[in-house]
Amino acid sequence: MISTASVLSALVLYSAVLAGVCLLRRQTFFLEKCGVSFLMLASVFAIGRLLLPIEIPVTYAVRSWSVLGVVQRFLRDHPAVEQGLLAIWGAGAVVAVGWDVFVFVRARRRCRTYTIVDDETVRRAAARLNVDCPVMVTPDVEVPCAAGIFRHVIYLPPAELPEWEIEMILAHEAQHIRSHDGKIKLFVGLLTAVMWWNPIAQIFRREAGRLLELRCDAKVTRHMDKRGQTQYLTMLQHMADRIVSKRRTPALALDESQAVSRDTFIKQRFKVILAYDGKPPRRVSVMTRAAMLAVFCVSYLVIVQPAELAPAENFQNDSRTVYEEEYEGPENYTGKYSSFIIKGSDGRYQLFVNYEFSRYISEDELDSEKYKDLHQFEEAMQE
Repeated sequence: MISTASVLSALVLYSAVLAGVCLLRRQTFFLEKCGVSFLMLASVFAIGRLLLPIEIPVTYAVRSWSVLGVVQRFLRDHPAVEQGLLAIWGAGAVVAVGWDVFVFVRARRRCRTYTIVDDETVRRAAARLNVDCPVMVTPDVEVPCAAGIFRHVIYLPPAELPEWEIEMILAHEAQHIRSHDGKIKLFVGLLTAVMWWNPIAQIFRREAGRLLELRCDAKVTRHMDKRGQTQYLTMLQHMADRIVSKRRTPALALDESQAVSRDTFIKQRFKVILAYDGKPPRRVSVMTRAAMLAVFCVSYLVIVQPAELAPAENFQNDSRTVYEEEYEGPENYTGKYSSFIIKGSDGRYQLFVNYEFSRYISEDELDSEKYKDLHQFEEAMQE
């Protein structure tokens, strides 16, 4: 079952986990110790939780009488506001997704007009690496990039480079293709476009590209010795030195302009690569995966939902005389107050004064002089 509360809970968990991912990605020490796989897996769970906002029969409902209850009552009393907010979200999502699609299609058309330059050195390097997609040299791109979603093309700018550096560039771009990073970037882009109003989703959209670069670095350098690592790092530094602008990059392509144009990030890439010390990158252990999967499943067992006074038919005792009784109750209130106690389905006792939720009270307080004369209702379990 999908309810408003389950969708809101999914949104909160999605945002909270992605916020943690974005913060940890900036911590080089964490990446050196744990690698990027943990953050990638956490991102997958966060997105999966958002796409599956279901409420299962055993879900325990934690009721909020404060913020959520106020919001629920406001939206109930002003239905036009809720409809307007949903309309704004929907219209914004259509515009954001439409813009992404437009930019992507326009860029793909522009790629067909690129001027292609024959480069024997590049062709030899691609043949040695068994790159199974077209590799094109064109002055219309400034940085190497792997473009395309199903039909991939690697674009390289013309440059007088040694063959070892060309091989490093091609190995990096080919790894992006083998890891399906283009499809991942497209999916994240469209999902965050739908979540256009969520600042954390927009931050993650940028961070996702950096996570993919870190994962690609780890896979390319996993079997390299110190000499190979040094050559790879030299290639990255040379690439950063050649970037002077961000012109004519195919939309949603896996280009290096964002990955090497910021000193802080390229320094982080250097440190993370060197931290592997020629050994295979650290993978998420089976225990860690199992723990994350357990947390993912447990997140479905608890849900926060607005609380309000349930209708009379939900109570086993339907006596309404209490609503007109004279009562001298909490906070020294006197006069005609609709005051009573409800034992909720969660076993907690809720005190109502003047039809309004006041607070939770303990079982010991029930027998006190203050509350012993109040009527008690028990919320019936819904079948």
